[in-house]
Amino acid sequence: MQGSLEVEVFVKDLLLFSRCGVYEEERKLGGRFLVSMRVGCEDFVDYTYLVKLARETAESKTYETIESLGKSILEEITSKCAVSWVIIEIEKLNLPLKECLKTAGVRLEWKKKKK
Repeated sequence: MQGSLEVEVFVKDLLLFSRCGVYEEERKLGGRFLVSMRVGCEDFVDYTYLVKLARETAESKTYETIESLGKSILEEITSKCAVSWVIIEIEKLNLPLKECLKTAGVRLEWKKKKK
């Protein structure tokens, strides 16, 4: 086959528990997060391994921000998987706000530097 092939592997709406939040009470009690990941690769990335990395990272320590949780997951993926790009979206489900919101979250995007 001529040309190049890039495969996109994704995990959508993985429900995770993490001790993450700006407020001490959030970090103490923990909360639920929906994590979606998309990775680009030339051949194969096992989506069950992505789930394992995200779950272990989320549960391994306390995070002050969703961004720091996302960066930690991103670092795990890029250090352990042969990927050319990664997009991670994290939505916080139980928000400490009186306003009525379904979720709030962040999106992180990483691309491998070209040589």
